[in-house]
Amino acid sequence: MAALEDSAGQRDYWSDLLRIQSARLAAGIVSASAGDGETAGGAVFTGSRTVAENGVVLAQSGREETHGVTATEIDLGLLAYQRRRYAADGGPVRVIPFRRGAAAFPLTRCYSPEPFIPEETDALAARCHDVMSAQIRGLRTRLARLPGTGAAVAVSGGLDSTLALLAAHQAARQEQRKLLAVTMPGPGTTRRTRSNAEALCEALGVTLRTVPIGGALEGHLRDIGHGGRPDVVFENAQARERTQIIMDMANAENCIVAGSADLSETALGFTTYGGDQMSMYNVNAGVPKTLMRRIVRFVAGKSAKALRTVLHDIVDTPVSPELLPVGPDGEQGQRSEDILGDYLIHDFFLYWYIRHGYTREKLLLAANRAFEGRAGSLEPLLDLFLERFARSQFKRNASPDGVSVGSVSLSRSDWQMPADLARLP
Repeated sequence: MAALEDSAGQRDYWSDLLRIQSARLAAGIVSASAGDGETAGGAVFTGSRTVAENGVVLAQSGREETHGVTATEIDLGLLAYQRRRYAADGGPVRVIPFRRGAAAFPLTRCYSPEPFIPEETDALAARCHDVMSAQIRGLRTRLARLPGTGAAVAVSGGLDSTLALLAAHQAARQEQRKLLAVTMPGPGTTRRTRSNAEALCEALGVTLRTVPIGGALEGHLRDIGHGGRPDVVFENAQARERTQIIMDMANAENCIVAGSADLSETALGFTTYGGDQMSMYNVNAGVPKTLMRRIVRFVAGKSAKALRTVLHDIVDTPVSPELLPVGPDGEQGQRSEDILGDYLIHDFFLYWYIRHGYTREKLLLAANRAFEGRAGSLEPLLDLFLERFARSQFKRNASPDGVSVGSVSLSRSDWQMPADLARLP
């Protein structure tokens, strides 16, 4: 309870104070101010009501709403998870028992379908700037510790390698180091992605070296007794061949390889062990796929026409590893979201599972709230996410260094779990 007078700016100040205090304590705070008509003196009151939880204002009465009820839910499981994860050991905790009535209450709190994406345009622009700035600074720091060393990037014309190249281009320029860009077309490379890789480097003023992998792939598969059929061996051999090429070329040019594997695909294990999983420093390690698209569009919006055009086309290109042969029409039928499901939903699960420790039941409840109208497809996707996340920890244990750019990170220092769990809680 509080006697919060209705003076200019006071309501916003009080709201910020409650939000910050709830974050500091990893707590839920319910505040109800003195109401209208409670004074005839030198101040007036409006009965302001606020509910804050772990740094977020969940519900608040309107500015002119002097009477009524403000209702929402405080997630006690979320608060307990935050305290276990971040709080230092403290003294004794006072427990106040309470019991909820038998009636079921409908969920009123809202969940954004894109928790990694700020809703306001200015906040999104600031987020994109800050994330890319962190990527650049991280790679710059690594280069600064290696005198005379440059950066090498494998450029496919896809989204991940584009963001890696954009960050490496700035880091190399600021450190006055060499930038080696290599594209390695194979059986699954489409005309669109190859031309985008070339146009991207041309717009950036970066020399692009082309090393086709078709002959090396064919020879390798023949050496190991593989018939060249399009299976998992065929796919992973390409990723590992490309990694060998870019690393060997980087050695020859005194460079380190800047990796491109993103946070979403690391969570789902959608990388080839010893292939695109490997690099000397991964600038995309903390960037989820949904945010990556926004960052590339953000860069495009500040760029000259040639770069802006190619960046927009790269964002609009369906995400694909391009590891299966192209069809007769020259198009690639292999699409990542046909295999994994919608990245939008997987990023939602990733955020609430890692950031707030949601269980399967709570993830499904929150997803049904965020993605109304898609209820039938959410549970299978959730089970796929949990299964792939659990069985991919061994890959994450062997991941290279990479910069953490937000509150969700799967780096070895931030996330630790057994690599042989049968399932996740």
